Amino acid sequence: MIDEGYELLLAPQCVYEFYVVATRPVEQNGLGCSPTEAMQLLQNVATIFPVLEDAQSTPQEWQTLCKNYGIQGKQAHDVRLVAWMVRQNVHELLTLNPKDFALFRGLITVQGV
Repeated sequence: MIDEGYELLLAPQCVYEFYVVATRPVEQNGLGCSPTEAMQLLQNVATIFPVLEDAQSTPQEWQTLCKNYGIQGKQAHDVRLVAWMVRQNVHELLTLNPKDFALFRGLITVQGV
């Protein structure tokens, strides 16, 4: 992706979600890292990919998207990322889970890894 001229960014939500997975026990589908190890990994990644802050209007955008798309349950987490993208003017998402964002293909471009 970088070779194609893309700038890869991290959303704050992805940082939080990585920390959860990194510090969760291996037996529970995590990485089993200590908090210190997880923070070091995050710092390493942040030196490569910039982390854009949340826009102040992200919660309002999230509410609007949830209402307009009839979002329920766990999908609200994915909508939070889409709301951040809209408010940060980020148009493309690179994800391991493209199916989770299929509903928003008219709003953002979704690419699977």
